[in-house]
Amino acid sequence: QPMGSTLARRSPPEEGLAAVLEGRESIYDVVIRDESTGLDMLLAENHASTALDRLTGLGMEGLLDQLRSHYSVIVIDSPPIGIVADALTLLPLVDQTIMVARQGSSSINELRNGMQLLQDRGAKAVGLVLTCVDPEGTTLMDKRTLSRYAKGVQVTPINRARRERATG
Repeated sequence: QPMGSTLARRSPPEEGLAAVLEGRESIYDVVIRDESTGLDMLLAENHASTALDRLTGLGMEGLLDQLRSHYSVIVIDSPPIGIVADALTLLPLVDQTIMVARQGSSSINELRNGMQLLQDRGAKAVGLVLTCVDPEGTTLMDKRTLSRYAKGVQVTPINRARRERATG
């Protein structure tokens, strides 16, 4: 279920990660540059599930070695842990792991169990990103807790108005 294209607001590529893993394309022919951010992306094409099964093989390790010679930071977006094994399969190949969760979609217990699963598998879990947090809908206690642990730009009415003017 490749979602990178959707998140990047692009159509799925005709040739992408699966084509590279299968040796049909060079990585340099399928990497897509996002001009607005300067990020290079290697997206998975639709209907690539059989090729993506190669994540367990040496193909992905070789691909990451090749990418490391050109990039100082590589971000891999994987399916949720516990749903499919892809994230756990990639653990030995990555330096650090960040768990991402949507507010209200996972219980504290589920997040704790997920982090424990990652650590049990040898992951260097460096943090949790909580998305879709509405600062306006939090209590004073929640705001104090968030201010102690959260990093980033708080969306205040002033910031929201400024952002809306900027985007027109």
